[in-house]
Amino acid sequence: MGRIALAFVSGKILALDGGHRVITLEEVGPGTGRPAGLVTRRIELTSATRIELVSRARAAAAGGWAGGFKQAPQTATHLRVGDYVTVTIESRPGHCRAVSVTVMRPETAVPAAAGQQAGLFGQGR
Repeated sequence: MGRIALAFVSGKILALDGGHRVITLEEVGPGTGRPAGLVTRRIELTSATRIELVSRARAAAAGGWAGGFKQAPQTATHLRVGDYVTVTIESRPGHCRAVSVTVMRPETAVPAAAGQQAGLFGQGR
């Protein structure tokens, strides 16, 4: 039996198939001095796949800071086409299985102006 390799891939979900059991991910390939190519990957989700939504906190939480990250567990049915994700995959030749999926949605980001008001960004130097 072949060795299982873990890897991280990031990109946008293009499609959800099989009752949210397979995601099609569009990943931007590595920069090599020429325009990076788009790579499409089909990744299997299992009942053991950990899925979480990561968002910026609008206010400081206990032990945290305004603009820090907070995580919320999700299920595969919460995934949406267009979500930006980072997926830890187990990769075997011809097969990718998700160990974990971290989701970031644009509407969960703190706008730059709100971050400046909260003192998250230093003033111009």
